[in-house]
Amino acid sequence: MPQSKKIFISVIAACFMIGCINHAADIVNGGPFPYTFAPFGFNAFWTALSVIDLIVVVLLITKLSAGLVLAAIVMVLDVTLNSYAIYGVGVKLAF
Repeated sequence: MPQSKKIFISVIAACFMIGCINHAADIVNGGPFPYTFAPFGFNAFWTALSVIDLIVVVLLITKLSAGLVLAAIVMVLDVTLNSYAIYGVGVKLAF
């Protein structure tokens, strides 16, 4: 694999690992469904990302094609749900 591709995949994996750590920290600090400002479905999805993001990282390392497909699916779902939460439901994200 070319060095540039390794760097690109490493950056993607690092970003998903940061997401995993952030969601895990939210769970540690706020319990199993810490996003109390949002309806339960959003809360469950964002909580599940703590595991899903880690699966993406593992797949990027062990099964690159599957990892890239799952990474794309997760990103599309996350952006779609975040956008709907903000603009459709009116959730005020707690950043």
